[in-house]
Amino acid sequence: MNRNILKLILSAVLVMCCAFSALAQLGTPPDNEIWYMTKDGQKLDGSKYDVGQTLCGNTIHSQIPDYVGDYWIIKFSGNVTEINDEAFYDEDDLTAISLPNTVVQIGGPTDGTGVFEDCDNLKSVNVPASVKYIGRCAFYDCTALESFSCDNVEIIYPEAFCYCENLKSVNLGTKLREIKWSTQGNEYGAFEDCDELETIVMPASVTHIGKRAFYDCEKLKFVAIGSGVQEIAEAAFYNCNELKCVAIDGNVETIGEDAFNDCEKLESVAFLGNTPPSSFGDDCFDDCSPNLKYYVLEEYYDSYNSRDFLRGKVVAGPPYNEIWYTTNNGGTAEHTLGNNFPALNVYMGNHGVQFYNDNPPELSYSGNCFYECSNLVSAVLPSSLSYIGMLAFSKCYSLVSVSIPSTVTNIGDFAFEHTSLASISIPSMVTGIGKHAFDECTSLHDIILPDELNYIGDFAFANCTGLQSITIPNMVSTISQDAFYMCSALESVTIGNSVTSIGESAFDVCSALQSVTFKSVPLLGENVFIFCDRLSSKALDLTDSDKPYIGTSLANYPGFTEARYHGTLEPGEWGTITLPFVPSSHSGIVFFAIDNVDAANGTLTLSVAENIEAGKPYLFRNQTDNAGFTLTATPAAPVTSVPVNITASDQTVGDFVLKGTFQAKEFTEDGLYEQQDGEFVHTNSLSIDPFRAYLKDNGGSAATSIVINCDGVLVEITNYDDSTVTLYGLKKVEFIKENNVPSVRVTYKDDSTKTYNNPKKVKFGD
Repeated sequence: MNRNILKLILSAVLVMCCAFSALAQLGTPPDNEIWYMTKDGQKLDGSKYDVGQTLCGNTIHSQIPDYVGDYWIIKFSGNVTEINDEAFYDEDDLTAISLPNTVVQIGGPTDGTGVFEDCDNLKSVNVPASVKYIGRCAFYDCTALESFSCDNVEIIYPEAFCYCENLKSVNLGTKLREIKWSTQGNEYGAFEDCDELETIVMPASVTHIGKRAFYDCEKLKFVAIGSGVQEIAEAAFYNCNELKCVAIDGNVETIGEDAFNDCEKLESVAFLGNTPPSSFGDDCFDDCSPNLKYYVLEEYYDSYNSRDFLRGKVVAGPPYNEIWYTTNNGGTAEHTLGNNFPALNVYMGNHGVQFYNDNPPELSYSGNCFYECSNLVSAVLPSSLSYIGMLAFSKCYSLVSVSIPSTVTNIGDFAFEHTSLASISIPSMVTGIGKHAFDECTSLHDIILPDELNYIGDFAFANCTGLQSITIPNMVSTISQDAFYMCSALESVTIGNSVTSIGESAFDVCSALQSVTFKSVPLLGENVFIFCDRLSSKALDLTDSDKPYIGTSLANYPGFTEARYHGTLEPGEWGTITLPFVPSSHSGIVFFAIDNVDAANGTLTLSVAENIEAGKPYLFRNQTDNAGFTLTATPAAPVTSVPVNITASDQTVGDFVLKGTFQAKEFTEDGLYEQQDGEFVHTNSLSIDPFRAYLKDNGGSAATSIVINCDGVLVEITNYDDSTVTLYGLKKVEFIKENNVPSVRVTYKDDSTKTYNNPKKVKFGD
C-alpha cells in the first residue's frame, strides 16, 4: 500500500476517534470562549449570538464561530459569567458543548425559555466547577441528554431537566443546597419525567427537596437522601413505579403529602437517623408495595416503632439490597464487589450505604467485598444475606462492629481475619465457620457460638489473644487443627457432647488455659494442649454423654487425670467402662470418679487393660453412699504400650518409648525397633514429636532434657512451617527447652552443635 494513502487513512481514523472523544468531553475552554460540536460538523447560526446584552453583556467577535480541529468556537470580548435564557434554544444540531470556567449561572430563576431548551440532540454538557446555579428550564426537553454532573452547583430551579427522557445518571456534587419549587406559573419538577433516571444520591448539603422534584421518574429504583435534608416536599417522588428502596439519613423533619405515593414497588424505606420525622403528610406512602417495611438501626428501633404511622412495620437492620457502614475518615469504603454484584456506593451523613442493583438469592461476597478496607469501622449487613464468603472483611484493620443478619448460615474462609472486632454475635443458623475466619482478631474477647454450629475450620480463632472462654456447642462434630492456636488469654473451654475429633494443635500455646471440660470423648490429634502450662488438672466430664465409654482413645489424652460423671444412674443403664491402660508407675491417679449420684440401683464394671488389684485408689473413686450402687474392677490382659517415665535431667534414653497414638519403639546401635505383639521388630524409621517429650510426667516432675544417641543415623527435622532439614554424621540429638521454647539441639561427630527452635517433628532413619 502507498505510504501516503496509508497516512490519509490513519489521519481519517484519528479524526473520527478524536471526534467521538470530543463528543464525550470537549475539555475546558478559555474564559472567553464556548466550544461546541454539531451532529453534521456544521457551525451554528452565528447571527443568533450577536445579541449584545442577552449574552453576559459581552460583545461577540464579528468573525465567529471559528472551527478548530473537531469543534467550533464562539469567542467573546470579555469573560463569560452567565449564559442567559434562550441562548441556545431549539438548536437541534447541537450535540456537545463545553462552557468556560468563569460561568456562574446557566439561565435565570424565573419563568421563561431555558438556555438549552428543546436541544433535541444535545448529548454531552461540560459544566465547569464555577457554576453555582442551574436556571429554570435550562435543559428542558433535552431528550438526548444521557448524563449530567455539576460538582459545585448550589441551586437547581424548577423544570431544569424536565422531560429529559434519556437522562440516566446525575451527579449532584457536594454543594447542592436546594432543588427548588416556585409558585409562579404552571410549573413542573426539576427532574420530572426523566424516564431513564435509575438512581439519585442526594448529598448531605441539601436541605430541601422541592415539590414534584422527581415526579413520574418511572425507572428510578434507588434514592439516597443525605443527612442535611429537612423536608421532602409534596409529591417529590410521586408515581416512581420502579422505586424499590429509599435510604433517608439524619434530620428529615417533614415528608410531604403524596411524597412517595403510588410508588407501587417500594418495599423498603431505610431511616438512618436516631428519631423518625416529626411530620408525615397525607398519603405520603400510600399505594406502595403491600410488603413495605421501615428499616432502622437496631438501637433506635423503639423510637420508630412507637409512632402510630410506622408501628408494626419497623425492622431492625438494613433492607435486602443494602449494606450500611461507617468509616473512620468520613468517606466511602473502597471495595471490590465482583461482576455478579453491581452496586452503587454512596455516603450520607454518618453512614455509607451500598445499594445492590438487584436482589440475588445469595449475596455471597465472592468478590472479596470489603477486602483491605482499612478505614471501615462498622457494617450492618442486609436481611437477605445467607453466606459471608472468603476474605469478605479480611484485613479491615479498623473494623470494630459487624451486625450479621439471622439469615446467614455460613462464614467463609478468612472472612474476618485481621480485624479489630471486640465481640460478635454469630446467628443461630450458622452451621460452619471456615478456616482462618477470625484469625488474628486480637481484640475479640466475647463470642457465643450458635447451637446449630457443626464445623470449626483450621485456625478459625487462632491468635485471638483477647478471648477468655469458649463453649463448643453440642452439634459440633469437628474442631479442626489449630482452631484456637495461640489464644493466650483463654482460661476455660467446654467441649460439647458431639465432638468426635479435635485436630492437631487445636489449643496449642493457650498459656492461660486452666479448665477443659469434655462432655464426650473425642479422638485428639497431636499436641492439642501443648504448652498449656497452667492446665494442671485435666478431666473428662462425661455428664451429658449417652454412655461414658472411654475406650482406646484415652491413650490420646496425655496428662488427663480424671474421667468424671455427675448425674443419675438408672438400673441396668450402664454396663462396662473400659480403660486402655492404667500405668503402674502412675499410682495414686484417679482415672474414674462418680460424684454426687442421686440414685443408683445398678452395677457398673470398671475394666482395665492391665492386671490390677480391684479397689486400688488410683483406679476409681466412689463418692456416693447411695444404697444399691456397686462399682467393681475387672482385671484384663497386660498392657502392650506404656508411657515414657523420665524423671531426671540430662538423661540419655536407650529405650525411647512414646505414649499416645504411637506404638512403643526402641532405638539401639543396631537400628530401630518397634514393639508388635509383645516383641520388638526391626523398623526403618522413628518419628518423635518434640512437644510430647515435655508433657509433665503424671507421677513426677517433667524432664528438662532427653538425649538420644544416634551415631551414623540420618535425621530429618520438620519445622513448624513444614520446611525440612536433613542432617548426617550426628552423634546425638537432645530435646531441650531454650528460653522456655521447645528446641532440638544436634551434636555432630566433631562435637559442634546447632539448635533448631520450635520444631514440629524429628525423624530418625530413612
